[in-house]
Amino acid sequence: MPSRRTLTTSLPVIAAMIVFSIVAPYALAAKGGNGGGNGIKGGGGGSTNNNTTALALISEQIIWPDTWEPNCMTEDDVDVRSFSGSLSGSYSTSFQLCSPTPDGWTAGGEGVQSEVGVSGTLGDLTITAPDGTITHGVYTGTSRGISYYKVCVVPPYYASSDTGTSPLAGGTWTVSLSGSISSASWKAQVTMTDVGFQQANCPVSQQNVIS
Repeated sequence: MPSRRTLTTSLPVIAAMIVFSIVAPYALAAKGGNGGGNGIKGGGGGSTNNNTTALALISEQIIWPDTWEPNCMTEDDVDVRSFSGSLSGSYSTSFQLCSPTPDGWTAGGEGVQSEVGVSGTLGDLTITAPDGTITHGVYTGTSRGISYYKVCVVPPYYASSDTGTSPLAGGTWTVSLSGSISSASWKAQVTMTDVGFQQANCPVSQQNVIS
């Protein structure tokens, strides 16, 4: 599993990069995720199962150079979703990672990361793997009345070479936020989670850097 730099320099010239930057308060659902499909790679906007919510997807950026695999996320793909609003109950968003069977590709160096700043009471911030394994968010501090939490599930990367091994399992990965929250600024993403990314964006206990 090469690093972002290694793969980028070896991509065929014909591999097109498509960038979507969507800034609007709407719920986006795609193939492989919650709700109906619109064919956008990565899958899933948001789905609520609570009685009171004003939490909404306000922006999404999708980047993928891998035009040969349009229905799941693999090496160097990026899907970053930003949500804002209040929440009483829970809200989730999902991503589809590639698997050798049936997709023909692994997830490469892709990892799942989420962070949130909240006013109010956080119930939980979680990432649920395709096999049902749940990783819980870690409190990272409070500033000016806003409490911050982060959560990561990332493949191992070697510190010496910034290359990885053992891609995450293919299938549907779900990021969920719950609580009684008067105001939230929440980001959920799948991206290349190399050494630098992990050190900058993941709780120390959830980094997966091999010496």
